[in-house]
Amino acid sequence: MKESPPRQTRTIRLQPHTTPEQSRLLLQTMDEYTSCYNDVCQRADTQQISNSVDLHKLTYREHRARTHLPSQLICSARVKATESIKSVMAIRKKQVQIHQRRLKKAKKTGKAIPPLKRARTPQSTLCSVRYDARSFRFDRMTRQVSLVHVQQEGCRINRMMVSVLTPAYYEQYLTPDWQQESADLLYRKGAFWLHIVLSSALPAVASTNHAIGVDLGIARLAVTSRPHYFGGKHVKETNNRHFRLRRALQAKGTKSAKRHLKKVAGRLKRFQANTNHVVAKRIVAMCQPGDTLVMEDLTDIRDHVQGRRIQRRAISNWSFAQLQDFLAYKAAWKGVSTHVVDAWYTSLACSRCASIDKQNRTCQSEFSCTQCGYRNNADENAAYNIRDAYLASCAMRAASGHPCQDAYRLGSWESGTSPSPSRHGSLDA
Repeated sequence: MKESPPRQTRTIRLQPHTTPEQSRLLLQTMDEYTSCYNDVCQRADTQQISNSVDLHKLTYREHRARTHLPSQLICSARVKATESIKSVMAIRKKQVQIHQRRLKKAKKTGKAIPPLKRARTPQSTLCSVRYDARSFRFDRMTRQVSLVHVQQEGCRINRMMVSVLTPAYYEQYLTPDWQQESADLLYRKGAFWLHIVLSSALPAVASTNHAIGVDLGIARLAVTSRPHYFGGKHVKETNNRHFRLRRALQAKGTKSAKRHLKKVAGRLKRFQANTNHVVAKRIVAMCQPGDTLVMEDLTDIRDHVQGRRIQRRAISNWSFAQLQDFLAYKAAWKGVSTHVVDAWYTSLACSRCASIDKQNRTCQSEFSCTQCGYRNNADENAAYNIRDAYLASCAMRAASGHPCQDAYRLGSWESGTSPSPSRHGSLDA
């Protein structure tokens, strides 16, 4: 069976222009959709059910009888609730593991720890409606979208045609090359927004056998093995300034302070997203089609950091996962593959002699090997280790008869040992 080519996705954000009657129908649809979502979440959590088929048998007939929703949206709400409850169960499992580790450590130190706090059951006040290919259709020619809504008495058709405003930037995605996958209808601050997910096949690019390590950090958001440095003091100072402002306003607690908090809400999030976009775009721009970007696996990084309080706060306040996601999808569009490697000891190991010692890090920015005397910037040295770990993993795969293949989506687990002293990043090294 021939494998389908890898695809990439984009989400475009459009604003529907609805009449008062259409707005009323869409709000009623969202209300009943939210009711179904909350009911499925509550029953799944109470009865400890996370199987989608079991939840469908448990709730579908009742929701079909007491709501005016079509069957597509009832199934959509159940699927969305199933995803939420599975996520909560995974979070609770992780919380228990962390709590057990803290209890074990507290027994040794004799310090008391707070009781276990479990994640709450997912509940929504106005849940966004997820449409699939059968319940919505966007017409590229007329710039109108067809949406399913609640069934009205005396009406056999429960669809509406709504015109949408299409920014000029989105015209590149409104071509036959991009296939419509799904859409989410949101209601924010008195306006409807439609997030349409589109997908397109990725271009086939031959590998250049060059790998580039990318180390993510705090002082510098990203350092590559080329080497290039991205982000600096301005990003760190802006992050700290927003933190001090929020802390002061929350401590004051007055009405004016709460108004100010509401005013600046989301400002840091937008700044981080914009910075991550800029850094990801610059990193991908220095790559050639067929290259490989290698990054650390930073899953649960907040649980593993054991530095000072300021360092833990800095790591917790920046979205490294978002930066990695931006790198992955921007690189895929250019024909650059992405891989992740184990993050253990990448900042403590020497990229020249592979010696691992805590004394190698004399300070945050300097690396000095106690064995061979190699000195360099600590983040640049870590970028070399990240790249060399991927090269070693590819060499091991080639020796076992399984050559290292490109991955167009971030998430493949590649780990290796014995860093190479080479600096050109070739798989032939």
